[in-house]
Amino acid sequence: MIPNLANYDNLLAKLEYDLQRYLENNHTYSMLDCLMGINAIPEWILHTDTAPAQLKTIAAQKIEVMKGVGFIFDPANLDADLDTQLGFVRLTCNHSKHKTDSPHIPRIKTIGAATFPMVFPATFTPMMFIGDKQVNAAKIIKAALDFWKVQFERFPII
Repeated sequence: MIPNLANYDNLLAKLEYDLQRYLENNHTYSMLDCLMGINAIPEWILHTDTAPAQLKTIAAQKIEVMKGVGFIFDPANLDADLDTQLGFVRLTCNHSKHKTDSPHIPRIKTIGAATFPMVFPATFTPMMFIGDKQVNAAKIIKAALDFWKVQFERFPII
């Protein structure tokens, strides 16, 4: 069956697919597919006529956070704060495309890392460096996916 990509529910399903692919291959391109999906979801909500008003309000708020309106991106909060994670997504998707050497644009380097003590069979976790900070990329992606999944359950398409 060929999936549809007609609404934000479909985009969330694509994000789940992209995350699974990223977990399997730990490839930077797969990670970027996930980040671009996260970046697009609130815009898709705002431009869907049948989206509930409450969901549109949440999407508009998250877009403001992602754009940095009244919010300062602090990489130290990437592990736990959804708004910081969404700010990182927006910085990566919208600003790095301009290829500036600004220190404010996150540079991403991915690695496979295992924790110690190691339990066999060992599992390598997809990690990325943002500057000097090492972050679990899949954790950031999963946090955003789970946030939107909860919102979609609370406020389904009309």
